[in-house]
Amino acid sequence: MLARVDARADDTAEIAVIGSLARGGFGPHSDVDLLVRGPVDTATRVRVEQTVAAAMRGSGIPADIVCACDLTPERLKEFEHDLVEPSRLREALPALVAGIAALEADPTGRDPL
Repeated sequence: MLARVDARADDTAEIAVIGSLARGGFGPHSDVDLLVRGPVDTATRVRVEQTVAAAMRGSGIPADIVCACDLTPERLKEFEHDLVEPSRLREALPALVAGIAALEADPTGRDPL
């Protein structure tokens, strides 16, 4: 879990890293994929988007937000397969740092010829 966002007084939505960053394949053309688990109403969606935007501000890396409640059980299982649990987050961070460094070296994301 990357962050917790209060949904209601008695519930909390969790934001977890999925996708290429979770699999260790993050590169210069990658984005950060995030899975929101827990109760998600309209107000929570807005808070999640604000939290992610604040965390990613200045990085130049786009982020995709997927809410678990919008997925079929089968699709959710696919996303959760690559989920970064808190104990694995440190393993995923070097790939993110390398991706940021590559983007800073070439903001266009094009490979030199």
